[in-house]
Amino acid sequence: MFRIYSNFFLNERGQYKRLDFYNKAGVAIENSWKIANYSWQYQDDGSVIESRFSLKGELQTHRPGFEFKRIRLVFDSRGHLSLMQNLNESHKLLESKSGAAQYRYFYQASGTFHRWEIYDANGKPALGPTGTAGEQYANDFMNQRKIAFFDTQGKPSLHASGAAYWILQYDHFGNVSELSLYDVNEKLTVGVQGFARLRYYWGGTGLNLLRKDYLDTRGRLKNTRDGLARIEYPRDQKGEVLSELKYDETGKLLVDGEG
Repeated sequence: MFRIYSNFFLNERGQYKRLDFYNKAGVAIENSWKIANYSWQYQDDGSVIESRFSLKGELQTHRPGFEFKRIRLVFDSRGHLSLMQNLNESHKLLESKSGAAQYRYFYQASGTFHRWEIYDANGKPALGPTGTAGEQYANDFMNQRKIAFFDTQGKPSLHASGAAYWILQYDHFGNVSELSLYDVNEKLTVGVQGFARLRYYWGGTGLNLLRKDYLDTRGRLKNTRDGLARIEYPRDQKGEVLSELKYDETGKLLVDGEG
């Protein structure tokens, strides 16, 4: 694994206008998202237009698996992102392949993120790349406990994961201890990756992940689509990961190339 360095450039107002990535030798490189640099343009209405480019100068998506490239970021009075829009070269709304052109974000009075919705260029509900029109979060005072996915009519809908709801549990350190998948009828279901529950096991201090188990609806180890059912992370005394040990549902250790 190589280390990525970054260098920010400021405009005349002291605002960030560009970020470049480079290696130890000072050579320009791309990060894991195939992005070599970010650029920001500040608009008179307070919004910011962000673009990301590869080393070849190709415009990149804002996140892997998503579709927006040149985006306008609009913020509310508290500084929270409230709207993200996909733009063409003339800075006009542009619908992506899925039909989405805008993401609207909503927050609770406490500032906790609560919900996001997707719209087309005309402001009508639209489906995004995950096959849903948005997500709603149920939170406690610290964590997200439930994520509900919905369609353009606001009804429960299957997300790209194969679930309409994700339920999360946490340990006393605040680490995720279990992710469970449910269908539109709120029944435990096996998602597209081949498991119904993903259980996490953490070390005594809560800092180090030791194991992940993929389970079926009965709580038994189940092979995922990748052919593995358990991953263990042996660590040294400093907590550094020594290796990843992968097992199938029978307990067989998988060699490299399997799973």
